[in-house]
Amino acid sequence: MKKILCCIISLFVLASYLSTYTYAISYNSAKEAIDDANNFLLEKMGYENYYSLEVNGMNINDKLAQYGLDVFSNRPVFVYGDNVEASKKTTTAGRDMVKKVNGKDEYRALGYAVDGSVFPNPSFPYDNEGHAAKDKMWVKEPWNGSKVKYLYSENGNIVKRTLTDNAFQYIEKWIKFTSFKPHEVEACTGKKNYFVQNAVDVPEGLKENFEDFLYIIQPPTEHAWGLGIAFYYWNGFNNLNYRSFLIRPFDMNDDLDVSFHVIPDSSTEGNEVLVGVKVKSHFDTDLEGVKFRWSITTKNSDGQDVPLDADAYELEFGGSSTSQSGTINISAEDKEACLYAGFRMPNTDVYIEFAINEDGENPLK
Repeated sequence: MKKILCCIISLFVLASYLSTYTYAISYNSAKEAIDDANNFLLEKMGYENYYSLEVNGMNINDKLAQYGLDVFSNRPVFVYGDNVEASKKTTTAGRDMVKKVNGKDEYRALGYAVDGSVFPNPSFPYDNEGHAAKDKMWVKEPWNGSKVKYLYSENGNIVKRTLTDNAFQYIEKWIKFTSFKPHEVEACTGKKNYFVQNAVDVPEGLKENFEDFLYIIQPPTEHAWGLGIAFYYWNGFNNLNYRSFLIRPFDMNDDLDVSFHVIPDSSTEGNEVLVGVKVKSHFDTDLEGVKFRWSITTKNSDGQDVPLDADAYELEFGGSSTSQSGTINISAEDKEACLYAGFRMPNTDVYIEFAINEDGENPLK
């Protein structure tokens, strides 16, 4: 279902983004980043020179290879070709190829992965309400080349289904190469989920065997992000959609990660809004005095950021801290903290940023 914002003038989008500051390696060039990743994949999988500066006539995106993006914690990802062309190729009829996010054009795809798969853009907004549907049925082994698939709900139900031609082509549009199927990964590393175990925000009901559902577009390495894609039906069997999953670098396993776990897509003026952030620690020690801050703003007529009027819109904070900024403690036992911001929706867009450990002091970068 697409939202028609121009027809409902009291409906306003909540734009949001997160900032996490963690330990990272820096590279002097894209080639240096590639060489580092190739050494990792040679050691783990026996693949020699998996990445290169050019693939099938497409040059690597130097900036992404060296610096990544905010959504990748400014760590490398290896993307080839043109984001506009790749987005055109994978955008189905009736859907947007590009959308505005925090005032910036975000294309559906960043380009292509080394295997020829379209590389989806994790910052591209959801097309519809499928991401929040409670009846999702996930497609097992979408890469197996057969139209007959087993679909798994998150509560354990299993359905056998023969895909329509359109559904089969929809999946095949994304899947090009299968070097990282579970049994091949197990043969090289001893673990079927060696790469998938680092996937971020995996559905709770699929955590035990998510490797059976996630096609690895790009494997993570020691310092570079990976990316995977999975497919699901929702609304009965009327809609088939994909969801991309970030796969964190292995050096982030002892680190912090942060995600919104309560956030509405939109709200009407005057309604109460609650936004929640979950901070997870991957450390085996207590963390004390971890700095954080919320930034909740609107924009004035000149397009400049203006803090949301706390009194007028009843802005409050709760959870692990009742302050807009300060410090929190995360115990080794609980390994997580939850923070919340609540307010009444104004008659304009609201922009929400949550940042933690900006100075890199706790934990140290």
